[in-house]
Amino acid sequence: MTRVLKIVLLWLIVGAMVWLFTLWHWQQSGRDVDLFDIVSYLLVLPTVIAGGWLLALWAIKKIRAKAAQEIVLPAAQTSHAAPALSGDQALQRAHALVLDAAVHTCVGPDAMSSLAEVQSGAVRPGLDPSLQDYDGLPIFSARVADLDLDDADIGELPRADAPAMAVSRAMALLRGPVEQLAETWMSLLEQLSPTQAMAAGGTDHEWGSGAKTYLSGVGHRTPDDEKQRTDPIQWTVRILMPASWSVADQDLVVCAVRSRLAAVVDHATACGMAAPQWQVIPPATPEIWWSELDAHIKRWGREGRAEALLILAVDSALDEPTVERWQSVGELFTAQHQTGRVPGEAAVGMLLSSPALRGRVDFKALAQPAIRLARPVCLRRDKSADALGRVGATTLVETMTQALAVAGVAPSLDLMVVTDADHRASRTSELFEALQTLVPGIDPTVQVTRAGEVLGDVGVARSLLSAALGCAAVWASEGEQVALATHVQSSHERVALALSVDDAQDAVPV
Repeated sequence: MTRVLKIVLLWLIVGAMVWLFTLWHWQQSGRDVDLFDIVSYLLVLPTVIAGGWLLALWAIKKIRAKAAQEIVLPAAQTSHAAPALSGDQALQRAHALVLDAAVHTCVGPDAMSSLAEVQSGAVRPGLDPSLQDYDGLPIFSARVADLDLDDADIGELPRADAPAMAVSRAMALLRGPVEQLAETWMSLLEQLSPTQAMAAGGTDHEWGSGAKTYLSGVGHRTPDDEKQRTDPIQWTVRILMPASWSVADQDLVVCAVRSRLAAVVDHATACGMAAPQWQVIPPATPEIWWSELDAHIKRWGREGRAEALLILAVDSALDEPTVERWQSVGELFTAQHQTGRVPGEAAVGMLLSSPALRGRVDFKALAQPAIRLARPVCLRRDKSADALGRVGATTLVETMTQALAVAGVAPSLDLMVVTDADHRASRTSELFEALQTLVPGIDPTVQVTRAGEVLGDVGVARSLLSAALGCAAVWASEGEQVALATHVQSSHERVALALSVDDAQDAVPV
């Protein structure tokens, strides 16, 4: 239906131009117009011009698609037969498990509501009530309305001077995701209470009922099984924040997160677990986080340890210094500069685990099924997406192809794509061209969720945004579809990762 409307609109535009010129010419020449002239010039001619234009566009599209296929398809065809990434073949199918995903954006306080609002297209960035540009005009922003800065608990933290406005807003945004993930992690840790731990050891009969069954029909303990049972569960809290924030402001955020996780840490300690490791090094770019996670996934695949990773990403561009900095370097979206960035803000969190944790706790306690997160694929464009001229999609096609290959998923028309692509035509055209090459016939207007178009530029928070909303998309499909989370907002970095329901979630803990 959308395609028909576009064709009709094109005919009307061409027709209006032809009519204006024809009527003007007739008036100037004093020509006697008959029925043949009216039909020929006002109906047939616009139709011929519009049809020729559509035919030319179709031919150009086919030529581009053929050229892209010649370059990319050989790699795509072989990626299913051979590992897409170098290294130990046993690690190519390594993966992490997403136990929960939490989001707080301008369109919703959680992942499911944010996804629904983004997909609806009913909300767009609007004029900001407080921030202005150099001309004194309100800027466009994706502000979280009525954000209660008291949620930041700044008064409870050890600091005399007030933090920057962006930091205060970020701390308020973080509260909901931290509490949600803490509740999820606590529900799993409760299975590891001292009483339950003793019961789990049980008798030989109890062990045999949940052990591996061999040809003899008898379950046996193995050294690896015993080691997996006795090794303590390690967990890490990773916080992603802008490197531009002062050390004092970063410490303030960490202190706030620590206070909100205090109850979980106490319970974990009571269960014999060590205190979590804290990692707070700001990433150089939002996309680089996925290379860091890939290192975690490979280590989990090699070591087979039960580990958990609570990752948080937060950022806010809704303060005057940030707006002034963006405008000074020509990066702010304005009426005169519509390829600039729209300031946004968000807090995103994910609770990840190694597959080995599946054998220590029962994932049925989770509110949603665990999500299998395949190894992410990170590639870099040779040419900036902001450069003049056509923006090719070859790198993005290769990124998405490899991401599906390492997940063991074949491209299909049922694929859901969640991306950070925003209002910039270069990002949208690159993404749509890549999808048509990867899955010819896919309808991007239906199966692609462009978060950046609604949420603006959320800075460091976009490290996790596409993946978190991708998890929500899988849950919304009741596990029937695979989501491909992609990053295209950067000028050079391209990231893709596949998300699907964990097919081993019903495994019995050992």
